[in-house]
Amino acid sequence: MNVAGPAAALLASAAACWLMVVLGRARMRLAADAVVLELHKIHKVPVPRIGGIGIFIGVAASALALSSEQTHWLALCLLAALPAFAGGLLEDFTGRVSPYSRLLFAFGAAAVGFLLLDARITDLDLPGDDYLFRYEVFAFGFTLFAVGGYAHATNIIDGTNGLSGFVSVGVLAAIAWVAHQTGDERVLGAALVLMAATLGFLLWNFPRGLLFAGDGGAYFLGLAIAELAVLLVHRNSEVSPWFALLALWYPVWETLFSAYRRKVIRRRSPASPDALHLHTLVYRRVLQGVRAPQPRSALTSLCMLAVSLTTLVPAVLFWDETWVLQACAFAFALAYLWLYRRIVRFGAPRRRRITQSSSSGRQR
Repeated sequence: MNVAGPAAALLASAAACWLMVVLGRARMRLAADAVVLELHKIHKVPVPRIGGIGIFIGVAASALALSSEQTHWLALCLLAALPAFAGGLLEDFTGRVSPYSRLLFAFGAAAVGFLLLDARITDLDLPGDDYLFRYEVFAFGFTLFAVGGYAHATNIIDGTNGLSGFVSVGVLAAIAWVAHQTGDERVLGAALVLMAATLGFLLWNFPRGLLFAGDGGAYFLGLAIAELAVLLVHRNSEVSPWFALLALWYPVWETLFSAYRRKVIRRRSPASPDALHLHTLVYRRVLQGVRAPQPRSALTSLCMLAVSLTTLVPAVLFWDETWVLQACAFAFALAYLWLYRRIVRFGAPRRRRITQSSSSGRQR
């Protein structure tokens, strides 16, 4: 793999993000995340939330340092992710795009990837799924649901400084490693470029939160990562579909559990805002003794990165062993529920206070 591509992505992303930080300090409040009295708002001054533009620029700039074939394929990847990026960016600038609308943008991006890149899910290694995936319409619909859903999941966990960025870097590293093992140079190159562009953004996002990825950045990262995971499995039959699921499992499970918690337990819409995600509880309760908001936010991200590694490590080690990957996914779900319950019950405020505080939370 030519290192010039990732190097160009890192430098271009870092430079673009630096420019956004400078403009923010010059009191240009364009797309700044306002400071309001909400449970998940941890910053004291308005922060630009358009870091996703820097990540996108980094990936695009890397194409200049790649071969023509690699550049063409990377351009198709960017084109596939563009609708999700545009929908999130529109929310960053206007604040008027609903979660359902952003999800539709992500579904549209998944459809473009299905058509342009042949990024499709055709097997889950489950009994009877061969019959279902035999039908093109089912494979198309399930791919849109999975890929678009992960883009939304990445936005869900984007709540503390560096969290979605570090988790994305970890997932991309896992994808790159397995792509290297299978000799898939296209997926390997794209994963390394996207990882480098994300690291360029993280220089300004972690630990002090000088710049946020915003919905545009989160949806772009999530969509691109999901596409690469699907492509890796589809292009290399030796890779278990459960590698992709386990590598992406933490954001996916956080989203599934949040939807269940809102709809079944609290009897509200799955898209209704609250601030009871696991990372928010860790920030507010487990690390409540840390008084400075930004260090506490950074520590929260590191804690949740450790949680994410419990799925990434076995995914990398057992990428072709379906039953092991399935067992690890099941074990993580149980461990998550146990941990969530322990945090809620240990030193928790009264239920009335939780409900009142979370009702003002803004949907990520």
